[in-house]
Amino acid sequence: QQVGGCTYRVWIDPPICSRACQVIHRFRKRATNLEEQLRSKCSREIWLWAALVCCMMIIYKLA
Repeated sequence: QQVGGCTYRVWIDPPICSRACQVIHRFRKRATNLEEQLRSKCSREIWLWAALVCCMMIIYKLA
């Protein structure tokens, strides 16, 4: 199907079934949850590294 007489073509996807919509929704939800867990673990790791550095500095000053 041509639009406006130029060579641009319009792509029309056929509708997908409801089961495919459910599967896609579940995959998106799972991906979002995994991204949130990763962000949380990264922030926890940063805090643990900071605590380790502080402890090492305290031990170094006391020794």
